[in-house]
This record gives sequence, structure tokens and C-alpha cells, in this order.
Amino acid sequence: MGRGNSFIEGLIKVEIKTFNLEKFLNLTYKNGIKIWDIKKSDFITTEFNILARDYRKIKKIAKITNSKIKIKQKRGLAFQIYKLNNRKIFIFGIILFIITLYYLSNIIWQIDIKGNKTISREKILNSLYKNGIKIGTKKK
Repeated sequence: MGRGNSFIEGLIKVEIKTFNLEKFLNLTYKNGIKIWDIKKSDFITTEFNILARDYRKIKKIAKITNSKIKIKQKRGLAFQIYKLNNRKIFIFGIILFIITLYYLSNIIWQIDIKGNKTISREKILNSLYKNGIKIGTKKK
């Protein structure tokens, strides 16, 4: 029902306590707010999911119907980005790790010579060394 981009935009699980549930649902429908996964917990408590952009509209409708609204859960990319914005050192560490990994993967760490029977191992290593290929140099 209206959940196309819910992961990207953000999804909020809301709990509402109201005696006028029918009026509340009718007002949400009239205002174009899509709600889904409606579960009635008890006589006055109901849980449902909405998109994050519709939360302000729901708050206004809750005020009109004398309802109490509470956020139970927030999911989606928008909320994850907001969390990561507060963890700048963590993001800096990830970027530094990726740069270090890329740099270290471009270094020759080991030279193995296998399958050679006609030329000695030392001649091959000397030839590689003369051409600038040795342990610890960058790959080109």
C-alpha cells in the first residue's frame, strides 16, 4: 500500500492512543496519508506504519482528534544517515581504512617463482631487481 520507497525515505512505526480511531483513520485518508500494518493492541491503542514525511501531518490529525501519538520505531536510510552524521570519527576511520587498504594492496609483498626448470631462481630474481621489481615496491 504506499511502501515503494519506504526504506529510502524512512519508515516510522507509530503507536496512537485514541477513543476516536475511526475519525482519525478517516482524516488520514482525506489528507492522503498512507498507513499500513494496522494492529489494534487494546481498546484505545493502535499501531501502524507511515512514511517519515507524513509524520507532521499525523501529529496535526492527532491533535484534532485528541489522541496521543508515540514513535515506536524508526527505520530506513534517512535515519541511518542522520545517525552517521553524528559519528564523524567513525566515518573518518572507515575512509582511512579503505585508503590504507588500497595503498597497501598496490605494494609487492612477496615474489614466488614456480614452474621454472631451465633458468636458476637467482638469475630470475636478479633480472627482476634490475628492472625495478623487488619486495616493497609499488606495482605499476
